[in-house]
Amino acid sequence: WHLAKKAVYGISELHKEEIRKTDLVANPGCFSSAAILGLAPLFKEDMVDINMVIVDGLSGTAGVGAELSKAAHHPEIGNNLVPYNVVNHRHTYEMEQELGILAKKKVSVHFTPVYVPIVRGILDICHVFPEKIFKKDDLIGMTILSRSMIFPKKKMHHGSTSLIHGSIRWQEPIIVTSDSMWMKRGTESLFLVF
Repeated sequence: WHLAKKAVYGISELHKEEIRKTDLVANPGCFSSAAILGLAPLFKEDMVDINMVIVDGLSGTAGVGAELSKAAHHPEIGNNLVPYNVVNHRHTYEMEQELGILAKKKVSVHFTPVYVPIVRGILDICHVFPEKIFKKDDLIGMTILSRSMIFPKKKMHHGSTSLIHGSIRWQEPIIVTSDSMWMKRGTESLFLVF
């Protein structure tokens, strides 16, 4: 475990300088990368209740890996949703670690991963709750969209670069899509709806 303590978590958007200086980088998980990047601005600015974080992660069957698996076998996944590792999923700890660093407090994440009948891609639906009432000016740096904006579809971001969108309604979840087959880590697209 001494190597785990030495490694820098490999999300360059959050740890660019540390990654440059280290010789050991921990490879972030796909679900955790999408959730962390989607929630990072809110945790960094102490905008949400850190004890009420819910992430529902939807994954295509490519996320199962190259080995044969009953969960990814078409008769099993076709017209089906398959929750898996719903308690103690390894990406939960990554989310809690990184969001905790940003919040400077212990964070509790409730994460449910689900295989869906698509081949590739990740869709994280992140539910958080505000610590206080925010005004439009509090969301500087986020693009404000109208309610008529369509929600992202996983296919919209096939091989894409990152996008950040948002509105100021707290009744809606944060939705993060990722192309899980793009480079080593999926390229995330964030759709922030408050």
